[in-house]
Amino acid sequence: MTWSTGDGRAMETRTNIARPKDRTLPVGARVEVRYDQADSSRWTLPAEGTAFWWLFSALSALFVAMGLGFALRGRNTIMSRVC
Repeated sequence: MTWSTGDGRAMETRTNIARPKDRTLPVGARVEVRYDQADSSRWTLPAEGTAFWWLFSALSALFVAMGLGFALRGRNTIMSRVC
């Protein structure tokens, strides 16, 4: 993939992101690239994995909350038996 930074430097990078055939960009397609201005080798396409990462984060937060709930509930049950 080739792209230009905001100050006009030409960049060429490879991506190992797998896409379904129906989401593969055609050669020459214009896309937005977000990159770190201090290190332009760190880049991403804005739409890469957005839904997946939100779902992953939400499920992780849910499991953490459930685990804390079970842990605190179990602790309170044990404490009530001791007292």
